[in-house]
Order: sequence, then C-alpha cells, then structure tokens
Amino acid sequence: MRLPCGMIRLRDPARVGLTTLVLGLGSGCDAPAPGSARPRPAAARAQAERAAPRSAEPKVAARPAVPAATRAPATVDTLGKDERDRFRAAVDEGRRLHGQEDYAGAIEAYGRALDLLPDDPSTLSELGWASIFAGRLDEAETVLRRAEAGVGGDDSLRASILYNIGRMHEARDERDAAIEAYQRSMELRPHPSTYAHLSALSGGSRYAFGPAVHRLQGPYARLSELCAEERRLTQDQRTEDEDDSFGCLLDAARGLGGEAVDVPRSGRLPAPWKGLRFVEVRPNAYAARFHAALRTDAGWFVLPEVASLARGAVDSTERVTKLDAQVEALVTDEDPLVVLEVETRWTAEDDGREVESETHRVEFLCGRGRSGVPSCTGALPRETFARRWEAGEVEQTRWAVERAVRPDGILVLTGDPSALDEPAAALLGEHPLAFP
Repeated sequence: MRLPCGMIRLRDPARVGLTTLVLGLGSGCDAPAPGSARPRPAAARAQAERAAPRSAEPKVAARPAVPAATRAPATVDTLGKDERDRFRAAVDEGRRLHGQEDYAGAIEAYGRALDLLPDDPSTLSELGWASIFAGRLDEAETVLRRAEAGVGGDDSLRASILYNIGRMHEARDERDAAIEAYQRSMELRPHPSTYAHLSALSGGSRYAFGPAVHRLQGPYARLSELCAEERRLTQDQRTEDEDDSFGCLLDAARGLGGEAVDVPRSGRLPAPWKGLRFVEVRPNAYAARFHAALRTDAGWFVLPEVASLARGAVDSTERVTKLDAQVEALVTDEDPLVVLEVETRWTAEDDGREVESETHRVEFLCGRGRSGVPSCTGALPRETFARRWEAGEVEQTRWAVERAVRPDGILVLTGDPSALDEPAAALLGEHPLAFP
C-alpha cells in the first residue's frame, strides 16, 4: 500500500499511520561519487561512479577548533602575502590532485593549506570531500563537523558542507543520517546534485514530519523562478524521451480540480501575508509534487513537497484530495499563523472493485519571527482512515490527533497513544513554537 511522501504503510491493519523523516535541505560539490557510496537507481545518477581505493597514507590529524572567544577568526585576508600565496597554491593543488583521482595527494595538499589557516571551513570541507573518496570516512566526518561548526552565516558554504556530510553518511550506508544532511542542505540552497542523491534514497524527500520549525526556501521575486529551479532540480532524473514532460502549474487547482484547493484571496490576508498559493510540479509523467508558497513584502517563500505522489501503478490510484490554507491568530503578540492542511488518498482495486484505501490528513503551521523569514513546522498528523475488504468483510482503522496552540506559543497535540502508530504517538504532548 502506498502513502504520501514521508509516510509508510504499517502491515498491522490496526495500527496504520505515519513515520518520521528528518529535514535538512542542499548543495555541494559536483564530482563523481566515492566508490564506497551505496548504489542508486540509474535514473538518479548523472554519471557512472568509480571506485576509490583506500589510501594507505597516514591520517591527517584533526585540529581542535579554537573557541571564538579567545581570538578573532582568521581568514585568507588576514594572512601575509607570502602565506596567502602558499595557502592558495596548496588549495589549488588539492583540487587538481582530486580531479586526477589522487585523493591521498589531495589530502596532503589540503593539510598544508590548513597548516596556514587551520579553521578555514571551505578548506576543511574540501579535505573532508577528498577523505570520502579516499575511503577515510572517520577522518571525513571529523573535519566536516569542524567545517560546519565554523562556517558562520555563509548559507551557500554551509549547504555544500552538509551535502558532503550527506555523502559521507551515504558511503557508510547510514540512510537516515544522509537524508537529514541532504534535506538540511536543500533548505539552504536547492541544488540538482543534492536533489538527485536525496530522491534516490528510500524515503528521501524534502518532506518533513514533526513539530520542529524550519525556514522556508526563498525569497523568489516570482513563482516562475521556483518553476525554473524545479526544472533544474529534476533534469537529471528524466530520461531523454521525458524531456518535454516537465510541467509546473502555479495554481494547483488547475491540476487537481478547483474543489480540492481552498486558499484565502490575497486581498483578505492580514499582514504580513500578501499571498498564498499551492504550486504543482510534474517532473515527469509518473510523479507530481505540491509546494506551498507564501508571499510577504520580501517575496515568495516556499514550503516544498507538502505532498508527493507517484503515478502509473497498476490497479492503484494516489491523489491529493485537499489543499487548504487558513490564517489564524493563535499566538499572543505574534503575526497571525498560516495553517496549511493537506489530505491525500490512496486506493487499490481488483477487477475494478476497490479492495483497499487509506486517507491521510496532515497540517503545517507557518509563521514569521524576528528574522522576517517565514518558517513552518513539519507535517503534524491529524487523521488517518484506512479500509480493507477481505472475504466479504471490511476492516476499518481510524485515528486522530487534536491540535491546540496556547497563547504563549506552546503547541499541544493530544490523542489516544494506544490507537496511534509509534511515530505519531511520540509527538503527543507540548512543543514550543519558536519561529526564528
């Protein structure tokens, strides 16, 4: 049985529900995958992967990070001219040797650069990248964590580092950790390489589950920019005969039927909200993805993949049955929140007769904090209803989670733990809503 993106079907009919994914979102180095990475479907690979032999070179010792309180962070510009030239020459040599698949030589070159600038996050990231290809995964993790800790406010570099961390976890066959790193990278900077690796992993999508708050992608001056970005993200996933099948509908109602979509008119939205849309993206003839778009004075901000459907399965249908948005004043002294509601339904037939179905309804709470950048929770489970026909009898399972938000910004989820699956039951209780 199929479920919406980020969900699985539990085989016990008495306990049907959701399972959790972790978020993170992305970009990174565009180079061949290390040989130790787990295989991916051919459609998700931009090029063939080559095996990288393990290096017998001595390990590069990881230097402890120097606390920021003890000194101002050093940069390339703080080096003297001779040191700066040597630093840049060492980095250039590391990149050249990596391109020649001399990963041990690249590691040595990056080590010389770090002798001059020990905490440079970009060089640490490149050292970690070379270490992945050399099969030295423990060292890769050490230096990549140092790079992430010292990157500061450079979101593009942080996205690249997170992509490398994802590749390190993927090489270890640590699927959940790889998905988390790729998702965090994608949130900062969508990138085709990250998207290809993320979507190739089982359960890998930008969908998030749970009450944690995540900043949205954007801003986009126009939603057509989002469509162009989505085309770039999915271009490596299409076969040659699917090049013209990509589609992007700025108003998902045109794809679903108007009765499925209900959003307030822009003129009726309270500040800071200027517009709400659901965008349907069709990367190929067999899939559809739905993104929520919220507009403020700064532009359009996007919550990706509030629903993701697969098409073309024999004797089964998966569709979005509801996309709804409302504005509610839930938190005292805060901007009104946008509540997004998404309902999906899956059915299976046998000789034209429905034999199984599942309906899932989830919510997302979206707000804006001091940063001015809109953020949303992950999907909050609200209701699941499943039916199965067997031997003339109908088995039914239904559970619900009630949602409330206190004036002090505490999200409260209540329900019967014995009726829920474990991931949904784990969310019951109180959660602070902290919009950055």
